[in-house]
Amino acid sequence: DVAALHQKLAAEYNVYILGASAPVKAGFDLPVNRAEFYSPCGARDHQDKQIMTMFERDPWQIGAGGPLKLFDTALGKIGVLICYDSAFPLLGRALTEADIILVPSCTEALAGYWRVRIGAMARALEGQCVTAHASVVGTAPWSTSVEVNLGMGGVFGPPDTGFPAPGVIAAGTLGQP
Repeated sequence: DVAALHQKLAAEYNVYILGASAPVKAGFDLPVNRAEFYSPCGARDHQDKQIMTMFERDPWQIGAGGPLKLFDTALGKIGVLICYDSAFPLLGRALTEADIILVPSCTEALAGYWRVRIGAMARALEGQCVTAHASVVGTAPWSTSVEVNLGMGGVFGPPDTGFPAPGVIAAGTLGQP
C-alpha cells in the first residue's frame, strides 16, 4: 500500500516524506483533505487542510480536519500548509516556530498556482523560515475533478541577509515536473 511504500522509502533513504494529500474519512462530519508525514525512523503522522476552496466545500463536500501541527525532526521543526491554506497569514502565524513549511498544491489555472506560490513566499517572509512549494503538474485524464494540473516547484526564504534578494532559493519550470 501507499503508506508502506512511503515508510520504506523514508527509512531506506533516511529522508522525511510528505505524502500527497487526499480526501479521507477521519471521524469528522465530512471527509478531510489529509497529507501523511513519514520519518526515516518509521514514525508517521498527518496534517489536515484547514480552509477549503469553494470547490472542496461544494460540490466535493470536503471539510476542515484537525489542527495545525509542528513535526520535530532532525532537520528542525516542520509545518505543513496544504495548498489554499498558504494564502492565510494567521495559519502561517500559527507555525512561526517552524524552520521549514511544506506547501503541497494542486491547481488547474495560473491564478491558483500564483495564489499558492505568493502565499508560500509570504509565509517565508513572515515566519523568517524556508518554505518548499510542490505543485502537482500534468494531465490526469482519469480524474473527473482536476484533469489538468498547472504549477512548478519552488523553495523560498525571507528576502533577508543570507538569502537571495528576491527570496527565491530554487524554482522549477512552469508545467514541468
